[in-house]
Amino acid sequence: MPPKQAVEARPATPPRISLLTSAVIVAERERWEAGFSYEPETCGGGEAFDPCDDAITKDETLGAGSVDVEPFWVVAPDACSSFGFAARNAKQRAARRLAACESAVIETELWRGDVARASGWSNKFLTSLDSDVVTSVPADPVDALACLEQGLAECNCGTRGMIHAMPQVVTYWAQQNLVRREADLILTTMDTIVVPGSGYDGSGPAAGATPAPAASGSIWAYATGMVHIRLSPVTVVPDNNDEALDRTTNTLVYRAERIAAATWDCCLVAAEIDLPLCGLGGAGS
Repeated sequence: MPPKQAVEARPATPPRISLLTSAVIVAERERWEAGFSYEPETCGGGEAFDPCDDAITKDETLGAGSVDVEPFWVVAPDACSSFGFAARNAKQRAARRLAACESAVIETELWRGDVARASGWSNKFLTSLDSDVVTSVPADPVDALACLEQGLAECNCGTRGMIHAMPQVVTYWAQQNLVRREADLILTTMDTIVVPGSGYDGSGPAAGATPAPAASGSIWAYATGMVHIRLSPVTVVPDNNDEALDRTTNTLVYRAERIAAATWDCCLVAAEIDLPLCGLGGAGS
């Protein structure tokens, strides 16, 4: 048979709903790529006083302290044989792959904190033991969502937050009419933003290097303050085919990459949910 004609593949496209479409994307000119620190404005509380009671001392409540954040690299490669490179634009393919996959990569790090754990960073991540667990046993999906909402209501004066869960969990909530879609956001009755991250794996809080994996009857979801994300411009390296060529394998490799940072100011609430665990596998995989 004659060789197949090489044609362009359909371009990779990012998901319609993800952490990147739901979080606050911070656009600023400050230099943050080497790490940054800030003192949150939203953490804390307030009190009521009788204005006529001169005996009352209005103590100032200290804030939560500084938040230190170490950014991490998000990388997507594109590789092909040097004999077929003419039918593809590897640089554009790498950039499109990064755009399609970067939210899932950031979601995984925000959930598990693998890079932060391995590097000893103080970055916030969802499976930290700092979470306030609001379910004593694995809860019904409705009860778990209610407890997460209550946890957010009791934290930080009830300001708006986010709930993070596997797509299968959010599907259960949608079936119960507990969440609704508005444009590219999924919202609860309380207008809390729900993120069905494809990079979220349902794992539970853990102290070690590896979070406790999700299992049927034990899938975790979390609630936080609003997540804010910083992203550097995308770069594609190397510059040309000569530099991209691995002559030992006759393969051209380009990488699209950017620096990312994702964190939140305060509130970390965790709920364990009693649901069967879905996942890829079996005869058709």
